[in-house]
Amino acid sequence: MAYPTVIWTGTNYDIIPGITALALLPWVDRIHKRTLQAWNVGMAGVLVVTVVTAGLAAPTPFCQIAGDPANVFISSFPFIWLPTVLVASAWLGHIVLFRRLRRA
Repeated sequence: MAYPTVIWTGTNYDIIPGITALALLPWVDRIHKRTLQAWNVGMAGVLVVTVVTAGLAAPTPFCQIAGDPANVFISSFPFIWLPTVLVASAWLGHIVLFRRLRRA
């Protein structure tokens, strides 16, 4: 099976939360709570857009974003880790930060 090439065009905004999280990490103790909450809401929004886009591009009856070839590589190894582990971990990270900021 030929693996798809990495493409940095289109709606690949899902890399922004990871890069900005790593950039903010050294200064997280000095960042105001409201700023972290705004960042978390914005980046959770990026995650929502990414998940909805992926769902609309999947070859299902709900497909609204057609591509040629169809977006089926996500069902093969190692790409199956994207929806099963990485997206779930991203959701968990946002939930943990929401709870932590609410408690602080």
